[in-house]
Amino acid sequence: MDTAEMRDALLRPFPAKDVQWRIGSTSEAKQRGLVLAYLDARAVQRRLDEVFGWDGWTAEYRTMNGKGVLCRLSVRVDGGWVHKEDGADTTDIEATKGGISDAFKRVAASGFGIGRYLYDLPSQWVEIEKRGRSWVIARNAIPALPAWALPPDDTGKEPRRATPAPRTRTPDEATEEMREFFDESVGELSPKDMKTRLEDPAWLNDAQFNLACERSGTPETSTDKLNDTEIAALYKAALEVKNEAVGKPPQTPQPPKCPECGADMNDKRKWGGKVAFKCVKSDWDKEAKVERGCSGVIWQTEVDKHPDRYPPVQE
Repeated sequence: MDTAEMRDALLRPFPAKDVQWRIGSTSEAKQRGLVLAYLDARAVQRRLDEVFGWDGWTAEYRTMNGKGVLCRLSVRVDGGWVHKEDGADTTDIEATKGGISDAFKRVAASGFGIGRYLYDLPSQWVEIEKRGRSWVIARNAIPALPAWALPPDDTGKEPRRATPAPRTRTPDEATEEMREFFDESVGELSPKDMKTRLEDPAWLNDAQFNLACERSGTPETSTDKLNDTEIAALYKAALEVKNEAVGKPPQTPQPPKCPECGADMNDKRKWGGKVAFKCVKSDWDKEAKVERGCSGVIWQTEVDKHPDRYPPVQE
C-alpha cells in the first residue's frame, strides 16, 4: 500500500454500525435533543491495524501538569515513522483512562484524519423520549448518515447494533458478557453520560440505585439535583454494585503518581497536614528552608474532594 492509498484508507468513512450517537443538549421542553456522532476507540484501533498492521503503529502518553493527557501517535510509512500529537482533559472518574481514550481519538482525527469527517456533519435535532429516569433518543429517531459519510457499499439503513438471533446462554457466558461490558465502560463517560446511564432502569434497577446512593453518601433524589462530583461518586458506587452481581470484586485505587514528574509519592495523610501526598524526589533543605528537587504535591483538599481516587491511609 503506497502513501496515497494509505491516506485514502485512513480518510474512508466508517460503516454506520461503527458510528455512535449521544445527546449533547436538549430543548427547554425536553422534546428534542441535539445529537453528536462519535467513534469508539476500538474502531479507531481497528482502522490503524488495517492500514499499518498491528506492529506498524504505536501510541505513547504523558500527563500535562496533572490536568490532561497528551497522546503521541506514530505510524510507520516507507520504513520511517511519522509522529503526531494532540491532547485532552482528564475525566472526572477513572481520570487517566478517560483522558487517554479521548487524547488517542483526538490525535487520530486531527493528525491522521480518522473519523475527522464526523465534525462536518450538520447539526441534527431529533425526538427524545423519557426512559426510566433518563432522556434518550427515540427508537424511531436514530439519525441517518448522509451518503457522503458512508462507505460506497453501506446504505446506512442497518441498525447500529444488530439484534442477534435468540439463543439460550449459560450462566458462565452471561457473567463473562457482563464483565466485559463493565471493563469497557469504565473511564469512557463524561458526567452527562454517567447521568444518562444512572437514570436508565435497564442498566441500574431501583434497588441497585438505592444501594449505590447509600454507599456513596448521595441522597436518594433525582440526578438532576446532583453536581458532577456527586454524579461521579454515585456512578463509581453503581459500578461496584453491578460488578458484585457478576462476582467481580471492586478495585482498590492505586497510590497516585506525582503530577509534576510522574514519580511515586509519599503518603503524608497520617500526620494530618495540608499535604496529602508528596513526591519522593522532593527534599527539604532545613538550613536554607527551601524545597529541593521536585515540588510535586497533592493537597488534602483534593483528596477530600475525590476520596474514591486514593487508597486508604496506611498506618
